[in-house]
Amino acid sequence: RRLRERGLTFRGLLDESRYDIARQLLRETELTAVAIAAVLDNVEVPVFTRAFRRWSGITPTAWRAAQGGE
Repeated sequence: RRLRERGLTFRGLLDESRYDIARQLLRETELTAVAIAAVLDNVEVPVFTRAFRRWSGITPTAWRAAQGGE
């Protein structure tokens, strides 16, 4: 109820947290997409890739490359 009053949802907060963690891991580590997907609640790599694309507009690999990580 309190989340709704603030225009928030549990799912939205969870997605935001996962996106923050994914970006940090992509930026600061050399973990593979498989490993990052495992950190993010053991989702499959295609699920992680689709979610990351929904959050950022690009794939995790493209995001990492744009950050100078590859």
